[in-house]
Amino acid sequence: MRRIPTAVLVAAACGLFAGCGKPEQVYGEVSGTVNLNGKPQANLKVEFIPDPGAGNRGPASFAFTDAAGRYALASDRGPAGGAVGKHRICVYDLNADPGEELLPPGSQATPDVGASPPVAASKTSRSRVPKEYYDFLTTPLKDIDVAGESQTIDIELNPAKRR
Repeated sequence: MRRIPTAVLVAAACGLFAGCGKPEQVYGEVSGTVNLNGKPQANLKVEFIPDPGAGNRGPASFAFTDAAGRYALASDRGPAGGAVGKHRICVYDLNADPGEELLPPGSQATPDVGASPPVAASKTSRSRVPKEYYDFLTTPLKDIDVAGESQTIDIELNPAKRR
């Protein structure tokens, strides 16, 4: 009977199990413009949150709008773009008075990945963004699909949703 060297068995086992780990997250580049009543909005935070109910368990991504209302996503884990799959989008007004509750109770701010929000010239007393857009559960921006390639997702905030 012939014996197989231990090194050969170890190498074979490594080869068999190499593909059994967690698959690497795939990202798609996402950019766009945020509008309110057809006008681009500066100084907003746009957050794409993967929807676990739709099978997406990737990391969240966010961006800040510039003076022309444009944004380009970056993920919490560093790569540009958003995790491929279905998302819900939350939008926060960075110009709103800090006394106004922007995040629902018990929620946590998104970790900073090196991007910094624009400096607001002045704070307004009320958010331009209807409150429904702040919360993952109430945002009307649901089932937003991030694909594996570069795409544009323009966001129109609907003031009719304001209560």
